Amino acid sequence: MRRRPTPSRSASSCCPSGCGGPPHASVSGKVVRLNHARHGAPNGVLLDSGDFVHTRPDGFETLGLKVGDMLEAEGPARPLATGTGRVIEAHRANGHALAPRR
Repeated sequence: MRRRPTPSRSASSCCPSGCGGPPHASVSGKVVRLNHARHGAPNGVLLDSGDFVHTRPDGFETLGLKVGDMLEAEGPARPLATGTGRVIEAHRANGHALAPRR
């Protein structure tokens, strides 16, 4: 099965500070689905590229995203368990700095 071309995606080999953590990535695309945490608060989105952007509930509230919105995000990335797409822990999205996970 061939994968369709994905919107803008890039990754660097390390986090910007050289911490040796997961590679950072930039992604952009259209929101096709919202994700909700177990307690019910929205905490991220799935993009048309197949990438999942985790914003945490406070970041999601800041961004005010809905299905059909465009999103540009960057942060540490790792492959999804399905093997298609990535999980991006958003540190910055649509020009807003989001609080990184502690």
